[in-house]
Amino acid sequence: MKCDFTFKHYKEIIKLAKRKGYSFCRVKDYSSTRKKVIYLRHDVDLAPSNAVRIAEIENRLGIKTSYYFRLHADYNPFSLKNVNIINEIKRLGHEVGLHYSPSFGELYGSTLQNEIIMFELMYGKTYSFSLHEPARTNPGEIELKGYYNAHGLKFLTNTTYISDSGGRWRTHCACEFIKKGVSRLCILTHPMWWFKVIPLEGY
Repeated sequence: MKCDFTFKHYKEIIKLAKRKGYSFCRVKDYSSTRKKVIYLRHDVDLAPSNAVRIAEIENRLGIKTSYYFRLHADYNPFSLKNVNIINEIKRLGHEVGLHYSPSFGELYGSTLQNEIIMFELMYGKTYSFSLHEPARTNPGEIELKGYYNAHGLKFLTNTTYISDSGGRWRTHCACEFIKKGVSRLCILTHPMWWFKVIPLEGY
């Protein structure tokens, strides 16, 4: 098994986890008592088209995960093309929510609550959100009643957090943690980094 960011290896990671007895859980379905669980989520900074490809892979492999979309990205989450993509991800059984940028909010007075309202006007009720560039904030302290913060303490306490931020795993590939049988995992991916043939296909 070669560790890279191909869709092929992504499938291998999921299949390995299933063989090892892990269950996959959407953020909105959080449970403090689950063991051998993976909270798998995706922050869509760029490349919604890559996000739907990953969502299709997950659907074929029988799992449901969480996807978060930005209002202030280089893509428009309200364009016809991306509305179709996000609705298709929902149709496949995945969770969709807001990928909120606190730094943008501070600069332009755009609040988390207002942006969630805007997102829900198009996509219906949501149950969680994730933060863009959490290293710049105190992500665990940002709360909104009725919503899970995907960077909140619930998903970090007694849970191993793994991220592919910047196109590289912060420690080791997710498959290494799965091989070791780490009981609770929170895995964050960014679909823009994953590809079929060559890197940066999502650009």
